[in-house]
Amino acid sequence: MLQYDNIDDAQIKLLKTICLYDKKPVHVLGVDMADIHGKLPYKLTLKLPTGDYINCLLDDPKFSFRDYNLGYANQGAAPYWWFRRPLKQYRQGLRGDQMESRFSNPNLYGGARFEYSRGIIAMLENQYPHYEKCARPLVDGEAYGLAFHKDFALSYDRLHKDFIIEYRGKVIGQTKNFKDFTVLDEFKHLQEPLTEALG
Repeated sequence: MLQYDNIDDAQIKLLKTICLYDKKPVHVLGVDMADIHGKLPYKLTLKLPTGDYINCLLDDPKFSFRDYNLGYANQGAAPYWWFRRPLKQYRQGLRGDQMESRFSNPNLYGGARFEYSRGIIAMLENQYPHYEKCARPLVDGEAYGLAFHKDFALSYDRLHKDFIIEYRGKVIGQTKNFKDFTVLDEFKHLQEPLTEALG
């Protein structure tokens, strides 16, 4: 059971963070006291991915702030690989000031924010486009890059007319046709995970 010193402690740790409810990402918009049969448990106000709002008690077994699917999020025209900063965290949900992102193009660093948005929700729900569906927007210049897996993304080299493969924000190889892949020597150990991600 979750223990908090008082309502202020619960608010500091949970308010305005992204948590999970019934394994779906939710935005915690309220942490209040609820008077139920003479007891004063904490009540949460949650925003669902559908845009609807629900209330639940803090000890609801469907509520969680663990086991997030962190990785790439397609935000705007680029994929950002998100990870928690290696610092002591006092918040229990996810919040932008705890997170950092990587992307192979240094000009795009700092261009994305970690907030309750469509790209972050899709990442937390492990929803990615198939790699073949990423090709057309990249070739047409509609996107600089697109993630097709929590750890892998593609960008397009217009000069050489091939697709650049990224792993967690680092360039690891290329392909022209999604059948033959060239992986840099220092990333050969990623050949098997890449093959699995391409399914």
